[in-house]
Amino acid sequence: MKAKKIIALCLTCLFGFAPLCACNSDKGPSGPETKPVNANYDPLGLNEIAIGIYITPDDAHREQKYFDYMVEAGINFVNGFRWYEDTDDEVMQCLNLAEKAGLPFLVNDKTVLDNIETYFQTKNAVLLESSMQQIQKYVDHPAYAGQFFIDEPYRDKLEDLAEFTNLYEQVFPGNFWNINMFSPNVSELGCTYEQFMDDYFALTNARVYSYDHYPLLQYDENDPYADGMDTGFYYGLDLVRSKTLERNIPFWTYIQAIGIGGADGILTKRDPSRNDIRWSEFINLAFGAKGLQYFTYFTPASGAETFTEGLIDANGEKTEHYEAAKEVNQEIKAFGNILLFSDAEGVIFNKQPSNNRYKLYTEPFESYGRVESTGGDTFVAGCFRHTSTGKQYLLITPHTPLDSAHVELNVTGSGAFEAYVHGQRTEVTAENGKVSFDIAAGDAVFIQV
Repeated sequence: MKAKKIIALCLTCLFGFAPLCACNSDKGPSGPETKPVNANYDPLGLNEIAIGIYITPDDAHREQKYFDYMVEAGINFVNGFRWYEDTDDEVMQCLNLAEKAGLPFLVNDKTVLDNIETYFQTKNAVLLESSMQQIQKYVDHPAYAGQFFIDEPYRDKLEDLAEFTNLYEQVFPGNFWNINMFSPNVSELGCTYEQFMDDYFALTNARVYSYDHYPLLQYDENDPYADGMDTGFYYGLDLVRSKTLERNIPFWTYIQAIGIGGADGILTKRDPSRNDIRWSEFINLAFGAKGLQYFTYFTPASGAETFTEGLIDANGEKTEHYEAAKEVNQEIKAFGNILLFSDAEGVIFNKQPSNNRYKLYTEPFESYGRVESTGGDTFVAGCFRHTSTGKQYLLITPHTPLDSAHVELNVTGSGAFEAYVHGQRTEVTAENGKVSFDIAAGDAVFIQV
């Protein structure tokens, strides 16, 4: 009994949980008969949420310790960066370093990308063949996890890109490839985002949909909402969630781990705090992301754009962003395997703000599983059904990184609710048909319902 009281007290003090009879039990509500999990959600075969990086160590820092730092931070795959690995030797160096660290590596090959960009203009089929010959140089390397072809193409490039991806699948059957897309709020895409996604899926056999949207803006004293959030972020997340659920494939997003500005040095996207990074991970996961990619790992040089520091600064030192990422990655691993193999069926948006920044693509749910209704402050609850067990879960987080939230779940039945708090598995019990707790800014609760 003392152990239960101590854990309940810790949850109250550290997380804002009301004392709801918590214990470290391994028991959970029984589910229906199990079936195989949806392996489509795990294209790299990691058996956990994919956590990657973008912008590898530069030429001066291409050494083992920086790949080992990735593993230490809970990162489990690497996106190559063709601006740094711009020779065959440098690609092989990265593959060798990744292999020693046990990290799958997606090659972003300068030669292949140059061929693609030339093909956009010439339609010369020789470029297709020479690209496959280039990939053949490293495709059998133990660390090779696939090809990262290109970043952020417009609609008029999709047919040409499909020529490369389709040939790649023929020449290297079973191998993974990826293309990263613009965010859904880009206006010059060439069509609506819905049409873009539909066309992309019709033209290719994409096994994942990856895109970036960095929503953390500089705070503006003239902003009537004063929340530092980019318009369209929620709508885009829900749109991509819905479209990829239809296709039965995962989506991956990028986590803003750096401040970004123009050549004038004025930041438009703020240097993220610890809570910003934590919230960014949780809100993307709540909408169903199966992969998170940090932008950036190594800090790039400023030029046409201005950057603050990523996870590793320009001198090769770990930053506070690295420590924040390491902390939240560890927490996610506790329940990430459940999330990975669960369908993201929708979201509950308690007290959804009426302004356009928080509009969704689909109608939010009002109930889910044993939860008949919700109350309390404004929060988002991603609604998940495990593809093997059929068990249902909520991932609950405040709607901005600035806010905490009091959460009330009005539930049916009695018994325990399995929950994960700060990476620790516990059980909570409803009182008078209600489960209630407080979530601090930058935190989340994952609970079976």
